[in-house]
Amino acid sequence: MRRLHHVACYLKPDEYSQLKEQAAKRRLSLSTYVKGCLLGHHETQPFKKDPGSGDPSAVSNLSQESERRIAELAGAKAGEVLRRLAVVLTMLDRFALTMLMHIPEVAKEQRKSAAASGERRYQNWKQAVDELIRDMGLGEPAELNGANSTPHVVEDQQ
Repeated sequence: MRRLHHVACYLKPDEYSQLKEQAAKRRLSLSTYVKGCLLGHHETQPFKKDPGSGDPSAVSNLSQESERRIAELAGAKAGEVLRRLAVVLTMLDRFALTMLMHIPEVAKEQRKSAAASGERRYQNWKQAVDELIRDMGLGEPAELNGANSTPHVVEDQQ
């Protein structure tokens, strides 16, 4: 569980008003704005709201701030996706281990028919997944999973 820490400071009324005004201009909460200031994310020059004033530095500042906020948001979202993907991969790994622990070995004389049955069932499963991906509008399945349609070769192991 992530633990957040609380920091307090004392401000004069005019300092507090200035912070609130700057946070509002950036459409941030006061807490988020102050945190950004403490971590050096915001420039020390006052934020100019009207880029149409003809001042090229105002447009540049607005552009840089927008790019920074977009990059920050994209990084946070990518991190969340990667954390969720790690959970899925862990679940898949645990599932494979459980299956291997509970499914008995196939007798040598039945391996060819078991391999054929397994390949057929795998192809049916793959087609169902591909159809689901298409129905979800996620693009073509081969583009997403990098898989090809060649059958897997199961060798006769001793």
